[in-house]
Amino acid sequence: MTGNQPYCVSRFKPSKPMTQEAIDHHRKAAEHHERAARHNQEAASYHASGSHEKAKHHAHLALGHHLHATYHAEEAAKYPAEEDGSY
Repeated sequence: MTGNQPYCVSRFKPSKPMTQEAIDHHRKAAEHHERAARHNQEAASYHASGSHEKAKHHAHLALGHHLHATYHAEEAAKYPAEEDGSY
């Protein structure tokens, strides 16, 4: 402990600017999350109207976008850790 400030785990170390590749992963994750949300809304609408085949189709598309979003979010999260050697 230094001074009268207790040690806090949540304090961030100063870091280098994020690489363009990390920024791209964050943006792609956000885009896929938005697309997944739209497909889930479509699936809900089709399900409510009794169009179950269309609902199933959009639900599968939503899942695919969710998986892509998860991949990009995981890749983006690696960059700060890779830079300081903790990953």
